[in-house]
Amino acid sequence: MAITSFDGIISSRAGGKSDDVTWNKTTSVTPAAAGNWVSLINSAGNPAARTATGGNNGAIMGHTNTGAIPIKLPGGSDGKYFLTGGVTVPSVTGFSVMMLIDVLWLMSFSVAASPGAITSPAWTRYTDGKGLKLGCAVQGTLSAITPTLTVTYNPATGDSGTGHTSSTGAFASALAAPKMMPLTMPEMPLVAGDTGITSISNIALSATGTGNIDVFVYKPIMMIPTVAANTYIERDSTIQVDGLTQLPVGSDNLTACLCWLAQAGGTSACATQNGMIRTVSG
Repeated sequence: MAITSFDGIISSRAGGKSDDVTWNKTTSVTPAAAGNWVSLINSAGNPAARTATGGNNGAIMGHTNTGAIPIKLPGGSDGKYFLTGGVTVPSVTGFSVMMLIDVLWLMSFSVAASPGAITSPAWTRYTDGKGLKLGCAVQGTLSAITPTLTVTYNPATGDSGTGHTSSTGAFASALAAPKMMPLTMPEMPLVAGDTGITSISNIALSATGTGNIDVFVYKPIMMIPTVAANTYIERDSTIQVDGLTQLPVGSDNLTACLCWLAQAGGTSACATQNGMIRTVSG
């Protein structure tokens, strides 16, 4: 039975259906400037850094992928619900905001050649595409090139048109991992009026060289301001405006691939990030 009340949460957790997971990332990240966004998908720690997957068309991601915070599937007809997220960082001029995301699809590629036409696998969750975002992150420092990356996508069900394009704008020369593009945004901008993404059909680079890039489709789950260094900050979706957030189980029997993005508050190194998430089934 779906959980629709706080009493339902209490009952399910009292019945042993809680799933609370701690996590830590140990990769040191030094932002280039305040406001830059970075991806921690490939950061070392617990969970370990993501492993490459998906070949030339990318791959659907889920809770079993290396790099995902390891939550469990709900049993039987139960749903899976995200309750709270908490973080602590050593410096707010390292990371001032953390964003928890569910990575649905990811493609990692060398910039030695432009990927060109691809056929992304069919989405197994969030199948209407609504609310899905497009991310781009450097995951192997680029050579001294300043490419523009352009992604062709089909928008969410109910949006008008097909074959829309989104661009990062020109990269800074020799951009280092794990910075995202555009630097001051956690997502590539979609065409005005589009509410999400249902598939990816082309990825084009305007210049080639050495290094690696991740392009990924994700659902934002929660943003958490870090507020103060070495202080644990927890957001509770059940009592705040978010409301109780259900993490869908896909047609492939995978649920959320939970990972973190972060925004820099300055230029201080952020060597460790730690936290905890709480979920429940019911």
